[in-house]
Amino acid sequence: MRTVVGAPVVIRTMIETGARVGGEENGGVIFGPHQYCRDGAMTMSLVLDLMARTGRKLSELLKEVPEYHMFKASVERKKPWEEVLPLVLKYAEGRKVDRTDGGVKVFHENGWVLLRPSGTEAIIRIYAQSRDRGGYARELGGEEYREFLEGAQLR
Repeated sequence: MRTVVGAPVVIRTMIETGARVGGEENGGVIFGPHQYCRDGAMTMSLVLDLMARTGRKLSELLKEVPEYHMFKASVERKKPWEEVLPLVLKYAEGRKVDRTDGGVKVFHENGWVLLRPSGTEAIIRIYAQSRDRGGYARELGGEEYREFLEGAQLR
């Protein structure tokens, strides 16, 4: 289940849906049966419990977790997001798009890129992710969409 950005929204959704575990892109894990907030010590205890129950080393467990590569950047917001948004949607035409958090997440064959206005600064945040070790996330977020956003705000 996806929510908009922010631990309070994730927590509210967990309570409403009965979800036991929630998390955020920043790595924070929320374990509802313990308490409704990010808790690194609880997260570590859950990992240690998993290791004890399975008799496996952390390095063995990590081999089962898919490897993803992230790239983060930002562009100065020179126009209101409401003026930039239609240009972003036009640029993404023909691709799968997710608008869950007010931004635009565009899916590509080898990854995705999320463009969203900051709630605290006059910037547009760019997040890109791919499984490709060769820098596809950087190309997508740091080059293609960054250049697009900079150019779109000059129109």
